[in-house]
Amino acid sequence: MNLRQFKSYRITSCLFLAVTLAGLSGCSSNYLPSSLQNALFKAGIRDCPPGGVLVGESGQNPLAQWCSIRTKDDRSDTKIFKGEVKADCTKKYVLDASEHWVADGISHDCDENTGHIIASGTYDHGKRVGSWEFFHSDGKKESKGSFRAGNQAGEWSTWDQDGRLIAHEFFTPERKYPIPNQSSYFTSKGERRPQKDFFLEKCKLEGDRCVELYDLLIDTKQDMKSVRGTFYELCQTKIKDKPNTGACYFKGKTFFALKQYAEAAVVFAEFCNERSLRMCSDYGSALFHSGKRAEGLALLEKYIRAKKLEESCAAGKGGDCYNVACFYSLKAANGDSSAGQQAESFLKLAVKKKHEFDWDWAQTDPDMEFLRNNHVLQKVRDLEALRKIQVIETVEPHITKTK
Repeated sequence: MNLRQFKSYRITSCLFLAVTLAGLSGCSSNYLPSSLQNALFKAGIRDCPPGGVLVGESGQNPLAQWCSIRTKDDRSDTKIFKGEVKADCTKKYVLDASEHWVADGISHDCDENTGHIIASGTYDHGKRVGSWEFFHSDGKKESKGSFRAGNQAGEWSTWDQDGRLIAHEFFTPERKYPIPNQSSYFTSKGERRPQKDFFLEKCKLEGDRCVELYDLLIDTKQDMKSVRGTFYELCQTKIKDKPNTGACYFKGKTFFALKQYAEAAVVFAEFCNERSLRMCSDYGSALFHSGKRAEGLALLEKYIRAKKLEESCAAGKGGDCYNVACFYSLKAANGDSSAGQQAESFLKLAVKKKHEFDWDWAQTDPDMEFLRNNHVLQKVRDLEALRKIQVIETVEPHITKTK
């Protein structure tokens, strides 16, 4: 699906004990770092509205802040842009089963440099649902369509900054990118163009659609060395004088696919940090396969514990079950005698809870090598096939057959 990346924010925490003792309902700017205090002071911001806590935008723009109002189980964040409270830029959150804050309800996000809304739609416990609109940084409409359980679904339209239609696409939840023969792409002159060219241009100029470009090249059986060359070149491009991180990440993925794990680790190291823990999973796996097993396992365990993936798995997230299964599979490959059984248990949960389990990837995933070599993967697949047959046999007698 098309990844819409919004800048994550890091909470600038206040001194909890001091607030508790003082009986305050929120944090004043006195608890913020001095550099941020000065910037907020110049912008005319002294405190959030009553009950609010100031939080910052990952250090990129200290004048674009949020005011976060929290209760025990929910949170509402409202944008403060250049000293002005932007009531129409509000995001609401609730705690999920693994105690992570996840977006819920109607949500708006604003560009930190212009204050314009850049995304508007509805979340259902962390997953986008229903109609969504995305906007360019100047406020003009960029794309419109629907999500179903977090995935793009149905008809989507995309416009350039001059309002010209450049893509008319159809998505199904099962596909990783739009259906080619039902989707159309256009140049600025209105001429049709190939899907690959559209993805390539978006990845190069905006760092967007890189994931679709990667999946399309893989699915059309492009030579992996050629794919690596494509993303190596794209990674050299700049987007507004900043690195093309979208393309560079997939350059790392091509190194990993070619089993050049040390090179992949160098790339992924640039992405692994406290704000992007998901990338630490790729980095840890690359370290493990490059020979730095202990370091890789330690990083993967940190990622799993920090993101509470085992709890998320128990709550029904099949993708998290699969990631935990990979971790225990690597531990088993490293000689942990108890890890093999844990890997099998989490793999079974992944298959059970994930609507469309990717068996093709599991058959080639380096992290699954221990389970493949010990025939566990095939055993789980056979059990799943048997379960589906039993479900069909249970349902079929209730079907009335007509002549």
